[in-house]
Amino acid sequence: NTWSGGTVITGGTLAMGTWNTTFGLPTSKITAKGGTIRIFDNNSTSAVPVFNNTLEIPEGKSVTMAGGKRCSIQGNLTGAGTLYISFPYVRGDVSTNMSAFSGTLNITSGQFRLVKATDLSKASVVLQGDAYLVHTKAGSETEVNLTTKIGSLTSESTTCSLGMGTYEIGYNNEDATYKGTFSTNAKVSKYGEGTWTLTNTSATSIDVLGGTLVLDANASLTGTVTVRE
Repeated sequence: NTWSGGTVITGGTLAMGTWNTTFGLPTSKITAKGGTIRIFDNNSTSAVPVFNNTLEIPEGKSVTMAGGKRCSIQGNLTGAGTLYISFPYVRGDVSTNMSAFSGTLNITSGQFRLVKATDLSKASVVLQGDAYLVHTKAGSETEVNLTTKIGSLTSESTTCSLGMGTYEIGYNNEDATYKGTFSTNAKVSKYGEGTWTLTNTSATSIDVLGGTLVLDANASLTGTVTVRE
């Protein structure tokens, strides 16, 4: 597909018809003002669908991305809108450049597997349901220690979790409440000027380098909380 864009979605579904479908050249931008982008759903290691466009979501707009059982989400995410993304299985690899995205990333279900160090420092990240945010080796279930910067982390769900990796949270200075858990392999640091409230039990330690960390009456950490200058 040599389409060079740009493509504008205002509703409906833009779907991959086969595993090797593309939405134009990798340099082709998709501006999503609504609707759904559906990645081809298969479970073959030799036929992995790839999304490799720049996806721009304008402020005030929202779009849903439905991942496949095995897929690779690459390209760029920009704008200040809202992206709802889900994966039905454990092989959705994400290597998207999201450093310019200042909107809200809603991970609604499944494993959100970051396969490289990631900059989400301008974004508000929301975990829903059983969502599991983790760093892994691409195409593998092996969890690895990579670093991800997050603007703010919020969850109303008590069954979501952060897996292995180093997470620097709070860069957008917003107040947030996180009701999920952390794995024992998660290294967490609080940055920024906002207040981050935790309400669950986790076996992790947290470094506080800025703002305020609050543990409510139901929260406990079996690790240590260290306030650093």
